[in-house]
Amino acid sequence: MEQNRYRYVQGPGGEPVTSRQRVAWLRARLWGVTATDARRLVTSRGQVSKQRKRLLAAKLSGWEGPRLPQFEHGIVREPVIAAWVQQRFGIDPNSHLCAGENPRHLATPDGVGEHSICEIKTAVADLDEAAGVYRDQLQWQLHVTGCERVLFVVENRHSYRRDFRWVGRDEARIAMLAEHADAFLIELDEHRALAIEAERRGEEYLLAGATPSGHQARYRTA
Repeated sequence: MEQNRYRYVQGPGGEPVTSRQRVAWLRARLWGVTATDARRLVTSRGQVSKQRKRLLAAKLSGWEGPRLPQFEHGIVREPVIAAWVQQRFGIDPNSHLCAGENPRHLATPDGVGEHSICEIKTAVADLDEAAGVYRDQLQWQLHVTGCERVLFVVENRHSYRRDFRWVGRDEARIAMLAEHADAFLIELDEHRALAIEAERRGEEYLLAGATPSGHQARYRTA
């Protein structure tokens, strides 16, 4: 594998940030738009998603959201599936946080290879349905890494059957996602500046209309 193909986000000591260093990884993700974020910014028709405001609130507060059982299942199964991908396709498991030409465009693909990346999901949906759900996440990963294709692997959560397909770049969709992401980052910076000023005055910062379920929309800077 070409070691210099990918740009890795570095921590304060110059070490690459990985998802195994969960605190540092989560902190770094707060300042950018990740592949998971990208699919929450835009609808399938390219309109601003209703999830955008809640994402903005989560970035400001550092709130991770609930850890659902299916998420825990995915954590357990991912290394097993990644080992299978490595053996069959030669794509190495990855935990590094990658950055694009814009260093605030971020992604952590589950596998990185010489010319392609991999994304792994455990789901009850079939491959076609899952590919539609995660279309923007896959395109964002291709955008960040500069790769031409991503191997999308779906393992059924109940039967453990695995299906896969190669997904290529959709340049028009990538350009649209990048435009929405950059607009989101501008708004994020504006609200973060207001939150810092509120903290300086000893006040809480209220982001109206952006309350995640079960979480107050009052934030202090971390």
